[in-house]
Amino acid sequence: QVATTALVAYLSFYCAEISLGMSGVISVVLCGITTATFGGGMINSRSLMESFWHLVEHMLNTILFTLGGVVWGSIISNSDDRLAKFQAKDWGLLFLLYILVNVIRFFLMFSFYPLLSRIGLGWRWEETVFVSY
Repeated sequence: QVATTALVAYLSFYCAEISLGMSGVISVVLCGITTATFGGGMINSRSLMESFWHLVEHMLNTILFTLGGVVWGSIISNSDDRLAKFQAKDWGLLFLLYILVNVIRFFLMFSFYPLLSRIGLGWRWEETVFVSY
C-alpha cells in the first residue's frame, strides 16, 4: 500500500506534466486529496502509512537543507570570484534580517495574544515569549 501511494503520486505527476502539459504539482495535490477522501477503506494500516510518509518527509527535508547549506557555504567561502565574495556589509545585513524577523515574530505572537489566551488551554504571556523566541 505504501508503494501504491508513491506509484500513484508519480504516475499522476507524469501524466499531467509530460503527457497532458498541465501542472504536475497540482495533479499530485489533487491525487493526495482524492486518495485521502476515497481511499481510506483500502488502507490496511494507517499508522504504517503515516509513519512511512513522515520518515520520507523528514529525510527529504534533511537532504534539502543540507544541500542548501552546502551551496550557501560554497558561496561564502568562494574567494576566487570577486562578485561572489561575502563581505562585512553582507554579514551586517544578514544580522539585521535576523533581528527584523525576530521582531516581526514577537509582534505577531503578541498581537494574537488576546485570542490565544482565551481559546484552547489559555496561554500566559511567559509562554508567548517562549514561543516567539
